[in-house]
Amino acid sequence: MFLILLMYLCIASAFTVGKTALEYSDPMFLVGTRMCIAGLLLLGSLYLFNKSAFKLKKKDWWLFAQLAIVGVFLSYASEFWAMKHNVSSVKACLFFNLSPFFTAILAYFMINEKLSRMKWLGLAVGFLGMGPMLLTNVQAESVAGSFGIISIPEIAMLFSVITFAQSWIIFKQLMTRGYAPPMINGFTMFAGGVLSLISSFLFERFPPIIAATTSGPDASFYNFIASYVSVPYAALTIFAIYVAYLILVTNVFAYNLYGYLMNSYSTTFLSFAGFTTPIFGGILGWFFRGEQVTWHFWASVFLVFIGLYIFYKDELKTFK
Repeated sequence: MFLILLMYLCIASAFTVGKTALEYSDPMFLVGTRMCIAGLLLLGSLYLFNKSAFKLKKKDWWLFAQLAIVGVFLSYASEFWAMKHNVSSVKACLFFNLSPFFTAILAYFMINEKLSRMKWLGLAVGFLGMGPMLLTNVQAESVAGSFGIISIPEIAMLFSVITFAQSWIIFKQLMTRGYAPPMINGFTMFAGGVLSLISSFLFERFPPIIAATTSGPDASFYNFIASYVSVPYAALTIFAIYVAYLILVTNVFAYNLYGYLMNSYSTTFLSFAGFTTPIFGGILGWFFRGEQVTWHFWASVFLVFIGLYIFYKDELKTFK
């Protein structure tokens, strides 16, 4: 259980660090840099230490391509675009707690996995649970546009969650075909990263590294680095530090730990344990970025937890 909690703490920290890294870079460049380096590290280590697992059958190319496009390019692009447009790391983390619900819905349509009445009830409660957090739609989010109480950045975050949920279904299919998690993650991260860098070159500003302001939650760290590195390179240095953290702690450690834990726990149980992610994210966002954690957040956490518990009630009996 300790490994599960550690994994979700690492995943939660990625929202906080990723949000801060966006002060120094545009979304697509951040995603592309992170994923290309992470993918190359995974593929390189696999080639050196487990060459027999370094394989890709022609009949599975389409599944790998789907995972690279859906699970990396589309999911991460929309997530970081939303956070760049003022969706807080706390809210983003809570949004991703809906991924088990979307996974179930997609599995229902994609692989005909049946849902009981209790599961449908859990889905309804979980979705309604996001209501309080949507009421905290800040004015800065609405600058990009909105539909009623839902801002376009929030819609982008919801799209990211849906594509992320779909990616785990594809990931599971590739695992059942005999592929090791490092091979799956390495290839799809690198391919998705290349797509992101191409998009950055076509649509984002140049140069891609932005000098941050000396105010805000990261000001003291920026000033500290600038005291040792010349100002033109301060932003680049901090960006490199944050990308290295995201790669090593989340892409390399957490995601592959998830694949390892899938051999010992069911996907259902791991998804349910993911409820701890927004709690970790709320604490980290408040402590490191000064983000507000209002009653709306805790109300949504509580309601989503009730929905998750109802949804997984039958599966949880297996672990009692």
